[in-house]
Amino acid sequence: MLNIPLIVSLMLWASNSVTASTILVPPYRPKSHCSNLSFHLPITYDSLIFTSPPDPTDEIANGDFVQATLGGVPAPTNGTRSINGTFTINAVYCRPHSSFPSSHRHIKDRKALQILVHGITYNRDFWAGFGLGDQYNWHAAANAEGYHTLAIDRVGHGPGANTSYNGQSFPDPLTVVQSGFHVESIFQLITTIRTHTKRNAIGKGFDKIIYVGHSYGSFLGTSLASLHPSAIDALILTGYSTSINLATASVYKFIAASSFNPQRFPASQPLGYVTISTLSARKTTFFSGLYDPTIPPIDFALSDTITTGESATLIRTASVPVTGYQGPVFIATGEEDYIFCHTEGKTCETILQETLAGFFPEIGSEFKGYFVPQKTGHCLGLHYSAPETTRKVNKFLGRFF
Repeated sequence: MLNIPLIVSLMLWASNSVTASTILVPPYRPKSHCSNLSFHLPITYDSLIFTSPPDPTDEIANGDFVQATLGGVPAPTNGTRSINGTFTINAVYCRPHSSFPSSHRHIKDRKALQILVHGITYNRDFWAGFGLGDQYNWHAAANAEGYHTLAIDRVGHGPGANTSYNGQSFPDPLTVVQSGFHVESIFQLITTIRTHTKRNAIGKGFDKIIYVGHSYGSFLGTSLASLHPSAIDALILTGYSTSINLATASVYKFIAASSFNPQRFPASQPLGYVTISTLSARKTTFFSGLYDPTIPPIDFALSDTITTGESATLIRTASVPVTGYQGPVFIATGEEDYIFCHTEGKTCETILQETLAGFFPEIGSEFKGYFVPQKTGHCLGLHYSAPETTRKVNKFLGRFF
């Protein structure tokens, strides 16, 4: 477990009105076998043009736009515009423990890379469990089974987001940071790693790529599998199903991150980068069942953003069945996930079975699997069941790698 001091106000747990800035949480520091990397990638993308965009100078309008579109209100478009530039994807790369002579047991290096893609209002630190212990650390679990891991900050997110567009300021939250842009940027990242070009910051290439997504990151994974079927060799979707409870968006109360928490988000960040403004809203939809009650305040304090472009394009990304891709796919979603396992009259198991059958029609049953951790909410990696979830995922992957 990382020895990270966490100073959490006891009042925060009892109060829903306290802001995230009242908690002092030092930034996560990778373990000794991990390293921070940056990939500088040329990306060309046809961005959607929205007919009724929010005023970029109106804080309330941007928050309302995200609230509405995330809740299912369509955002009409009229054509596209070309986005062309060099963008930076910041990441943390971790090697299997067997890379170190001091390992206490032999671990097979599977020579496969798991690319970890976070969800909305998170960044790459989600996959390390915010440094709260190996039981919440996806890297640790995967590395112990011989997998390499690369947790990325999607463009526009994470502590280095303000230098992720041509070395200048934040990319535009509406016209650039859209779902399709993320898919294209992740594809370029994978291509760079597979071909081991000079832009590959890892320093070695990988022939076997496993995509692991959480929530919105899972949506991006299904879109990537459809648009670029040969880009990945396995698809792991967590906090995901095709049964989406859009009503959850009504409790979020989005607000511009730069005004809500200026200690974390600089004034240069556009108002179209918004975040969830209350602990109660975040806790209600992300946590349920059995979990350490000290974690939701920390999760709230370390929350990231969602952009106007991401919210406006999310449903488009989530509604297209996967075709072309025929590799392994595994879904892990909590039994008490209020967003993705909350359909009246259906169990979570039934929902995941229907998702696999209906959304992945070209994949044989021997390449499909799912797991429903009990007493677990949406952010399953931060619940007591997290070690069981990673064991199930890695056991499934072990059949193919």
